[in-house]
Amino acid sequence: MTNPKLASYGEVAKIADTAGVNGSSVVRCAQALGFAGWPALQREIRARYLASLTSEETFSTHDSSVSGPGHSAVLQDIQNLKEALESIDAEEVRAVIDAIAEARQTLVIGTGTFTAPGQVLAHLGATVGYPIAFEGRGAVHLSAALAGFGPTDVLVVVNVWRPIRDLINAARVAKDAGARVVVITDSTRGVFRSVADHLLVVPSEGVSFFQSVTAATSLTYGIVDGLAQRDPSATRQRLAEARRRWEALHTYERD
Repeated sequence: MTNPKLASYGEVAKIADTAGVNGSSVVRCAQALGFAGWPALQREIRARYLASLTSEETFSTHDSSVSGPGHSAVLQDIQNLKEALESIDAEEVRAVIDAIAEARQTLVIGTGTFTAPGQVLAHLGATVGYPIAFEGRGAVHLSAALAGFGPTDVLVVVNVWRPIRDLINAARVAKDAGARVVVITDSTRGVFRSVADHLLVVPSEGVSFFQSVTAATSLTYGIVDGLAQRDPSATRQRLAEARRRWEALHTYERD
């Protein structure tokens, strides 16, 4: 807590040396706090550290000049995806897929750049026949979208970096109505933990003043695939219907 940058990026040996203990004490400390080990605790510390910085401070923290802007972004996302393999609970993902598949309706919400994973989930999920919609405008639009929400419905919130008030309040409204709340975020101990029935944690560190949504988007692809695989025959039928609609609407130009 007194050395958040060091704790966010330092190796176990450096953390241990700074604290005046051995490496195994660092690991035991993480486990005593309820984490699987030091990497899991470090991800949590790093998410909180980055959320504590202003956009200009976050910009100053990163330097893409070494590998070049394009390669730096790709390398960071590769690291995020590797860490996502550890941070994402497979059983939670299966539970989320089941909840969405069995829901009367699913509403996905997010704002800013965090709308991207939400739009992917809603668009592809609806394409294979599930009643999923996306709302990214907040305020009164959220109120209208949540009208009639009840125990047979699911709310999916996409919120990494700092918690957004509209999304927190929407999650609380849905929870009070008895709906199941799914949160895709980058912190296991954040404000959403108290309202989430299912918490899916993904790394979100970017290379500049913004956070990356690559891991969150990859996760939504997995959820959509899980929905599609529940009934492959029905999915093939829905995809064929979608293709016929595209043809009727002349959606795609032929090469």
